[in-house]
Amino acid sequence: GAEIKNLNVSGSTVATSGQYVGGIVGVVFSNTIKGCNSNCNLSSSNTNAYLGGIAANVNNTSNIINCSNTGIIEASTHIAGGGGIVGYISCSSGTIQIYNCYNKSIINIPKQQGGNNVGGIIGYSTYTGVYGSYFNLRIKNCYNTGSLVTSSNKSNNYLGGIVGYNHSTTSISHCYNSGNIA
Repeated sequence: GAEIKNLNVSGSTVATSGQYVGGIVGVVFSNTIKGCNSNCNLSSSNTNAYLGGIAANVNNTSNIINCSNTGIIEASTHIAGGGGIVGYISCSSGTIQIYNCYNKSIINIPKQQGGNNVGGIIGYSTYTGVYGSYFNLRIKNCYNTGSLVTSSNKSNNYLGGIVGYNHSTTSISHCYNSGNIA
């Protein structure tokens, strides 16, 4: 796969009605993103949007290494997944690795409805293959200091300092969250 490396994006506001909104890239498929930093604000009005400070959607065997987000992530309505580094991981097999990454920015989702999956590093992660076959997700040396805010009182909101919602074989090591979760 391809490699995106040493890219810094700042000073922009990406406001769209698109489904996949990323600070560096919208969709990653069997690629590596390394040494990239995003300081642009991301916003979507799409109710099925995935927003990620680095990548909106990551598929199959991919790596995100030494990346950071300091741009604000927010939506004007419910979103499917929002993460400081990755909004949505959809994978049927292989290994996805997220190493040495951090988010220092707020992720703010409004109260219109429930079903928001918000995480400091990853918003929503699930397998897309045959039931019983899972992929490996490895998160190492990552941290979140940004606040995760959803003002919805619905019971099906998933918020996590590292991962909001996860349905994969996962290893999380040497990670921490010091951001407010509300």
